[in-house]
Amino acid sequence: TPSASPSPSPSFSCPDGQVGFVLTLTTDNYPEETRWVLKQGDKWPTGMVIASVDYLTTYTKPQATYIENLCIEENKTFMFRIFDKVRDGICCNYGKGEYSLALNDQEIHRGGEFNRKEQTKFEAISSYSNTNAPPGIKVVTEPKGGNLDSTNEDEEEELLSKLPHN
Repeated sequence: TPSASPSPSPSFSCPDGQVGFVLTLTTDNYPEETRWVLKQGDKWPTGMVIASVDYLTTYTKPQATYIENLCIEENKTFMFRIFDKVRDGICCNYGKGEYSLALNDQEIHRGGEFNRKEQTKFEAISSYSNTNAPPGIKVVTEPKGGNLDSTNEDEEEELLSKLPHN
């Protein structure tokens, strides 16, 4: 489970064939409205759920920083989705929440301003030749009044519950 911490996560090592994935999330004033899912696969909602946090269960402290360190399979495609139950993201109207995703200590995305959900699709590559975001990163933020896909929240919950979990 994630732990509340005011400082960034130290480096950690993963076995051969795996890449270190770090989610650093600072909650807004309503942490119980936030959930996320990391899954392996390039289409939503198919694939295997690697890790997830549900509403009301893990994030309990407003404006607290939580860090999740995971080892994920190298050279595979992953999708990270973050959700806000009341559709106001985690920044900026109700606190200065934000999140960042990193692979082997290299940040690949930072966000917080979205409506109901934001999705980041990426390849788990162990190293990159420069300090820019690695190739293959695609971030999609739900447009105002729209959806990333045709599923509503209840349908999405049901589909995710049927996926295999790591």
